[in-house]
Parts: sequence; C-alpha cells; structure tokens
Amino acid sequence: MSSPSESDLQRRLRAGDREALSALFRRHRDQVHALCARLTDDEAAGDLLQETFLRVWKYRRTLAGTARFSTWLHTVTRNVCLDHLRRAARENDMRATFATQQVTTSRSFHSSRGSERLDAVREAVSSLPPKAREALVLSRYHGLSYGEIGRVCGCSEGAVKLRIHRGMKKLRAVLLSKEITS
Repeated sequence: MSSPSESDLQRRLRAGDREALSALFRRHRDQVHALCARLTDDEAAGDLLQETFLRVWKYRRTLAGTARFSTWLHTVTRNVCLDHLRRAARENDMRATFATQQVTTSRSFHSSRGSERLDAVREAVSSLPPKAREALVLSRYHGLSYGEIGRVCGCSEGAVKLRIHRGMKKLRAVLLSKEITS
C-alpha cells in the first residue's frame, strides 16, 4: 500500500483529519527538529517541534492548496522559533541568548581537529545577525531555494541573496581570522 501524497495529506489536514496531521508529523519531524535546533538551540528544539505541530493544527485552514506544504511548514517553524527567541530575550540578556545558541550539524566529524572546526563553525554561525543566520540555515542546511526562503522570511528573493552573501562574507572573515578554513 502506497503512502498518501503530500497534497492529499494537505487537503485532509485542512479538513480536520488528525491522521493526516500524524502522517505529516512523521514525514517532517526530523527536518523541523533540525531547523528548530539550528535557529535556536538543541535543548529547546524538542519543545519547539511540538509547538510547531500544535500551530500547524491550529492554523491548518490558512494552508493554501496551491502552496507547498514544506514551505508553509518552514514559515510556521520559523515563527515558532522567533517567538521562542523573543521570549528568551525578554527573560535573559540579549547577548547571553545569542551567545549560547548552537548549530546542530552532521556527526561525521570525529577527529579532534574536525571537532575544533565544527565548534568554530557553530560559533561563527551563532555570531551572525539573526536574519543572515536564518537565511543561511534555511539555504545551506535545509536546501530551500531563495524564493522559498523569501516566502518563509517575508522578504524578497533579492533580500535573501543579500543576507546570504553578507552572512557568508562574515563567516569567511571570522573563520579566516581563526585560521579554520582550509
């Protein structure tokens, strides 16, 4: 038996089918969890994953039949993460909040040198301005096109390109200053 198509699940979700929500959760949970971890931190990612799918259920009627579910889901996830960051900023000093953010990455680096590089990249990505970090994470880690990132972030494709360009430029500068690039 084949699994239902994404568009079929979207239609069923909009109609209030909890099984469709469950199927979409199983299909997208790893990607949403990774995005939450990259935009905030590993500790909050599990809670933010749950909050994201609660909002998916709550706002299911806003899901247009013509839009890709994954683009809409990235928008919901982004908003959940931004709300979390705003709450954290109110509770803590802003610098402490952004300094402790981590980027979840591949576990393929096992050597101490690889671990040092990974830590340096995490630190460099965390030091980026939030809009540049967000655009880079969505592009490089989640494979979204510039147009999709623009829809998720509520800005033009040109603004996304500029954010990524400036973010990459700053990353290079930070990593070169630490002699991390090879």
